[in-house]
Amino acid sequence: MSGHAAMLNQHWVDILPPTPPAAVDSWLLPGSIALFILVLLVVALLWQQRPRQCGLRALRRYRRQLRSQTVDARDMAYRIYHAVLHGLALHPLQRHSTANDQEWLAFYRQLQACVFASRPPGREELADLIVRGRYWLKHHAGD
Repeated sequence: MSGHAAMLNQHWVDILPPTPPAAVDSWLLPGSIALFILVLLVVALLWQQRPRQCGLRALRRYRRQLRSQTVDARDMAYRIYHAVLHGLALHPLQRHSTANDQEWLAFYRQLQACVFASRPPGREELADLIVRGRYWLKHHAGD
C-alpha cells in the first residue's frame, strides 16, 4: 500500500488549485444598483405624472375633503369636473365620445349641471360624481 501511496503522490504533484477570479472593479456593482434604482424612480415619477393618475389622486383627495365637510359644494363640483376631464385628456369644449357613448354623455351632462346650475349640488350628488368619475378614469382613460 505504501508503494501505491507513493505513486499517487508522484502523479498528483503537478495539479495546482484553480486561480481565483479576476478582481471586479469595486464601483461596478454599487454603481449598477444605483443606476437601476435611479431608472426605477424616474419611471415611477413619470407614471405618477400621467393625467389619469393625477385625476385619480385628485378625486381621492376630494373624497376625503367631502367627508370632512370643509369644502364649498360648487367649488368641489368644478374641481371634480376639471379632474375628470384632465384625467381623460379631454378639453371642455370638444365633443367627447367613448365606447359607452350614452353612459358617458349622461355622466358628462350631470357634471356640467352640477358645475353650472344655479343651486349648489348636494353632498350625496358630489359623492356620486366622485365615484363615477373614478370609474371613468380607471376604465376609460385612453379610449
